[in-house]
Amino acid sequence: MPKDHKGLLENSGFTVEVYRETPGWKERQLAVYHGILDSKEELIQEMGKKHAIPMIKEAKSVIPVLDTSVRVFVVAKKR
Repeated sequence: MPKDHKGLLENSGFTVEVYRETPGWKERQLAVYHGILDSKEELIQEMGKKHAIPMIKEAKSVIPVLDTSVRVFVVAKKR
């Protein structure tokens, strides 16, 4: 996954008008994933395993690689 998608968009025929990282996104995402892991037993009881386990698996797998990701807000127009 590229760190900057601006070049990909421009090479695909878009003019990028706004491209910025969403402020505080990583902290909020980590809080959600840690909340899921901290409450996994309650989630399983409330949602059932079928629905809770995929959320728990996602939290476990994404936390270690979150530093390699970026969330951006983009406004682009097709040329």
